[in-house]
Amino acid sequence: MKKKKGNKEQIQEVIENCIISPVVELCLNAEFEAKKEAAWALSNPISGGTLEQIKFVMSQGCIMTKPLCDLLVCSDPKVILACLIALENILEVGEVEKNLVDTGSVNVFAKMIDEANGKEKIENLPICNDNDNKISFSQSLASRIQEEKKMLKL
Repeated sequence: MKKKKGNKEQIQEVIENCIISPVVELCLNAEFEAKKEAAWALSNPISGGTLEQIKFVMSQGCIMTKPLCDLLVCSDPKVILACLIALENILEVGEVEKNLVDTGSVNVFAKMIDEANGKEKIENLPICNDNDNKISFSQSLASRIQEEKKMLKL
């Protein structure tokens, strides 16, 4: 089944109805099938939302509590791809933020992904070559995290 992300107005409805935080909890504590659906639900606003909507999702613990990074080790390539797309969008927001806000020229979201062991999980992903579920994660995702680590001298 192909998941469809909502438009910005639908995403705003989800935010205004306080649905993000319970979805993060599902990602952390539910059985795999519920975690998978929760990952899709979290990737939708991150992939299709505005800068402010993505920042709101992040403020609800999306990276700090590690659910997207933790799902990178699951066996479902579609879930992994959704998580990778969401993480890449999160990093892009972090790049915008580091230029707009005084973050000491640091992408704080890259730091959060690294603290959630996201970089290692991304680097250890197998590449899937079947036609239905091609996964070729972006090298820029891992390299951005590495650049931020160098800037932080970690």
